[in-house]
Amino acid sequence: MNRRSAFLMAAVLLAVSLAVPVFAAESGGKLDDCIHLWIRDMVVRPGEDVDVEVHISNVTGWGVMAFEGKICWCDIPAGLLQYERCRPGPVIRDSGWNMGACGECEDNCITFAAAGTQPLQGEGVFKILTFHVSANAKPCMCCSLWFDYMYLYDPEQPLNVCLEGGEVCVEHCDVLGMVALWWCEYDDCGRPYFPYPLPGVRAHLSRCGEPVATDYTNCFGVVTFECLEPLDNFQALGDCGYCLDVDYCPIPYLWITPYDASLILRYLVCDLNLNCCAFPYCNNPDLGGPTIYPQMIAADVNCTGVVTAYDASLILQYIVHLIPAFPCPDPWVWERIGYCEPCQYHCPAIFPFLGILKGDVSGLCYIREGEMLTSSTPTVKLGVPKHFDGYVEIPVKVKDVADT
Repeated sequence: MNRRSAFLMAAVLLAVSLAVPVFAAESGGKLDDCIHLWIRDMVVRPGEDVDVEVHISNVTGWGVMAFEGKICWCDIPAGLLQYERCRPGPVIRDSGWNMGACGECEDNCITFAAAGTQPLQGEGVFKILTFHVSANAKPCMCCSLWFDYMYLYDPEQPLNVCLEGGEVCVEHCDVLGMVALWWCEYDDCGRPYFPYPLPGVRAHLSRCGEPVATDYTNCFGVVTFECLEPLDNFQALGDCGYCLDVDYCPIPYLWITPYDASLILRYLVCDLNLNCCAFPYCNNPDLGGPTIYPQMIAADVNCTGVVTAYDASLILQYIVHLIPAFPCPDPWVWERIGYCEPCQYHCPAIFPFLGILKGDVSGLCYIREGEMLTSSTPTVKLGVPKHFDGYVEIPVKVKDVADT
């Protein structure tokens, strides 16, 4: 390489070195990196002042010597947020910068700018905007805030920034209902399994005795009522608050089998106690009520208050469709396993229920895969006379019945 070529190569290297910004080792910065700024979401109460925080990612080593920007917020609903003031956050103060300047150049927007003699350092709260929330704000009313622009200078050229807005929402209350079927089955340690969730249960929400809404539980047995008027945790509302009641669920016919009738007969001859209950869902002393015995409730299918052999007969008649339903007015009994008297007054409110299906004495809410309750003959031959008066007795023979 001759001397002229060496000079040209040195000039090129010098130009490249001047064109590429140098990042401090601790920043780990790349040419396509962003300095992130985002607005923290807030939940507020009507009539109060709230500080909305603007956060920034780690700016150490980026060489930020000045910035200017503008944040705007919603104008609908009008007057929800009323701007009060802005002030620097710890990132600005700890870097030794002055207070900077804030001003309202237009409605529903705040413009700010600041500069320092040393680069910004650290991460966290960058700016704090104080608003007054309208006293007329309603639950679940929200207002978005966004960056109109943001420039960070190093030392004169704007750096690459990534911006994300936020929301200020008026607080609300969620009421949650959890509905499960009791399950009379235990693990190897003698502990009851978790109750089986009940989907499709109709739940009614009321407040102070007045109906609010109706919805159905999902596949997990959960129903949620959102965006309700909040109730003060520290205000004693007596017997006035949110309550949840359930009154309907589809009847899974496969849950009622001849095995349920046999349990009643065994109970009557003192071969079995119908006291299976999934603790703590039916025997929780914290509730202060009597112990719930779902088996006894499920066995009393004619609602006489006493379990008799006739209850077993009604179950068998129901299985073979001789009767369309049990004499009880409702096939389900809903036992509340949480407080409601006085009604829940805090938010969020959670109401767990235990569903007991009349006739499902075993609490067997499903049949395991590959397992049959009975093993019957493949075919059953029936003989029906040609002439009859509307009633006929049909003998059915079953062979090799197991696990009944």
